[in-house]
Amino acid sequence: MAPRHVRTRDVESYWTATTEGDVEAAYAVFCGVLDRGVPLGDVLDRLVAASQTQVGDLWACNRWTVLQEHHATGVNERVLDRLSARRTGVARGPRVLLTCVEQEWHTMATTLLAVKLRVAGVRVDYRQGEVDPGELAHRITRSRPRAVLLSASLVSSLAAATSLVELVRDLRTPVMVGGAAFDREGLRARRIGATAYAATADEALPVLIDLPVRTDPLPDLVPPQVREAERIRACSADLSGLVLDDLSARLDLGLVADLPPEDWRGVLVTSVPHVVDSVAGALLTRDPSVLKQMQTWLDEVLQARDADPRCSVELWSSLQRQLLHQPHATALLTDLV
Repeated sequence: MAPRHVRTRDVESYWTATTEGDVEAAYAVFCGVLDRGVPLGDVLDRLVAASQTQVGDLWACNRWTVLQEHHATGVNERVLDRLSARRTGVARGPRVLLTCVEQEWHTMATTLLAVKLRVAGVRVDYRQGEVDPGELAHRITRSRPRAVLLSASLVSSLAAATSLVELVRDLRTPVMVGGAAFDREGLRARRIGATAYAATADEALPVLIDLPVRTDPLPDLVPPQVREAERIRACSADLSGLVLDDLSARLDLGLVADLPPEDWRGVLVTSVPHVVDSVAGALLTRDPSVLKQMQTWLDEVLQARDADPRCSVELWSSLQRQLLHQPHATALLTDLV
């Protein structure tokens, strides 16, 4: 009898197919393991999820280009698309609406969650990619889901997630959040008003079952940190522009538009809006570790690209100078510069 677990050579074969951009080979490995009787959740975790994690790590440490990362991610996405088409049973469980927050393009974890929930019998309304607040409100009022599930992988998305949580709560619908933007203990989820938090796809189903039928809107009391976060979000684009102008005066950034995407200067410039939004996220969650998480990740990515060693200090110092009139933000940034 064939072993009912994912073998090392299965992982290696799937990874080879992924790196070569071979969807047919990757899907054949996936189905072969599945047909041996290995539980779908194990196959998804050991092949697709593990592969995608390795893809992200290779880009972060500058061993892969953006193009290589996109090609490998595309293989995983098409494997999941084919799997969804293959498993066409009728779901009779609760209906949920699943989405990423605005400006989130890292959707693999959300797609994996959709597949796992559907296998468990949950009726999942999921459109890959971000959804704007107006469309989200329309879909909630039209379909009346048991709950809305929001995914955020970047700490810079916490502010956008907060706005969507408030919208969903105003419609008296439970909202569960998850993704790498949230801490494992669920503190950030509670601080932004989410009804519940699930750290993994496997945890989401039992949490979903225990959700209340309806929720109340969030209270009107607004802490001063939240007011600061709202001001920062309102002028995020202008703040990013001011920080970039300051960095250009202090560092040799050159013409960023002419640089390859792997160059550290291009990475720094495209990261500035995320850094600004992460400040808003830290204020909304009252969690200083949000900024430390962003700083650590960005430092690792820049160092792997042989960045100017001054760029991290200059970035955070510049942001602090632009936010001197926001006392809570200034206090959070003091520990980073």
